[in-house]
Amino acid sequence: MRIAIVDDNSTEQEKLAKPLGDWSTAHHLTPEIILFDSGDAFLNSLSETAYELVFMDIIMDGKNGIETAQLMRRMTLETLLIFLTSSREYMEQAFPCHAFDYVIKPYRKEQIIRVLNEAMRQLNKGGEYIEFRVNRQLCRLLLTDILYV
Repeated sequence: MRIAIVDDNSTEQEKLAKPLGDWSTAHHLTPEIILFDSGDAFLNSLSETAYELVFMDIIMDGKNGIETAQLMRRMTLETLLIFLTSSREYMEQAFPCHAFDYVIKPYRKEQIIRVLNEAMRQLNKGGEYIEFRVNRQLCRLLLTDILYV
């Protein structure tokens, strides 16, 4: 599983990485957590990398999180997007971006754990799958789609 954290504040990135690591350990998962300090850096990575989860701050220098999410959605609809922000005022703009959740800072570890548990249920909704890479792009193939090996 590949998770992106998009936040221009390194302290906030580290704060979120801790519960992600704890949750992953508890679920025997080894996600790849990639940190981005701007929306542009994140968007540049999308041409080569797919993410299952994206945690995105809204108030950032350069492109804000809403603008970044709108551009991300032009490239992929499959990624679960979780906004993490200190402001409630962007909630209405978050809905057209197909946000999975909207978490207000400061948040508690329990809130992040809840979001991660719900996200995993959503990601596993389609059934069991195998992951593999094609041209550095992560692909999923449902086991039910395999006809012959």
